Amino acid sequence: FGVAVVITNQVVAQVDGSAIFAGPQIKPIGGNIIAHASTT
Repeated sequence: FGVAVVITNQVVAQVDGSAIFAGPQIKPIGGNIIAHASTT
């Protein structure tokens, strides 16, 4: 068919007071967006 499909995960920045010691700066969001977009 000549069609390319790209599925990505969405992330959002988490800005807190002590960001250096808080761990990862991004967290996954939108769990249902991928589910609805990838089902056939």
